[in-house]
Amino acid sequence: LEIRLLDIAGIFERNKELDAFKQSIAFNFNKFFAGDPKVTKTFVNQRGKTTSYHPFVFDEAVDVFLNLMTNYDTNEIDPMTGLPIENSSKNTGFPYTQAKAWTNFSDTLWMLPNINAALALHAKLLEHPAFHGVAIVNATGNNDSGDPLRDVQEAIANNDRTITLSLGKLTTGTTVPEWTSVFLLNDMKSPMSYFQTIFRAKSKGTLRDGRP
Repeated sequence: LEIRLLDIAGIFERNKELDAFKQSIAFNFNKFFAGDPKVTKTFVNQRGKTTSYHPFVFDEAVDVFLNLMTNYDTNEIDPMTGLPIENSSKNTGFPYTQAKAWTNFSDTLWMLPNINAALALHAKLLEHPAFHGVAIVNATGNNDSGDPLRDVQEAIANNDRTITLSLGKLTTGTTVPEWTSVFLLNDMKSPMSYFQTIFRAKSKGTLRDGRP
């Protein structure tokens, strides 16, 4: 995936003339996670529910993204656990590349741009070896029980590692103290929404290893 940076000042000076050009080459998550409406696939989630979705247009790029996040390499990942090998020379600092990744990121909230992106990513996470054994919770509104908070709480209570996929649910008026991090994989346009979301990981609580 090639990401080209633009001269922001120059864009503002020539805004009208360059707007279409800017939109065609600037990176944004809506484009990155766009689904292909001509193709429909299904997957079975961890509760046994079959769900339809449109696979990503940039399917291979999303694979690369997940591999970068996890440093997934057959020579660097323990095939029994799917976790990075401790002291690996390739551990880089991306969220799931460190030896204690699943302690520091045991329960996370991932913000996606739309329902199809969440469903397609859900399917990929279930297939990716590095996320083997992680409970994936759909909190987009197209969730399993109709009560996303209950789904998250049950997943955390019954699993060592969880990822919650959301479009905005559970980011206001709700506290999930177990969340350790928020991954913003959408193009937030509202500063208020941004701050409301990132502070979901600041609720008072303790990590699974007992650290505050």
